[in-house]
Amino acid sequence: MDIHKKIEIQEALGKPNKKPSCRICKLIRVYLLFAIPTLALFWVGVDFGIGDIDAQDLVVKVVLLVLFFSIVRRIYLDFFRSDR
Repeated sequence: MDIHKKIEIQEALGKPNKKPSCRICKLIRVYLLFAIPTLALFWVGVDFGIGDIDAQDLVVKVVLLVLFFSIVRRIYLDFFRSDR
């Protein structure tokens, strides 16, 4: 459906237009989407069934890896790819 047609239908029906969420709000929601279940699994003490690998150590390494790549990506976008 065309976005303009959708807006016209919403205005005709009297439905209020929703404001889009900001980027920070979306980012917080994504982090919470992954952080809360992970913390709940650790709190409950669920064993993942992986023999020699510590689950908490694995999660810490994955989080640090994602943080590292996020920082490198941000540096690349801000300094090397900018139109200055």
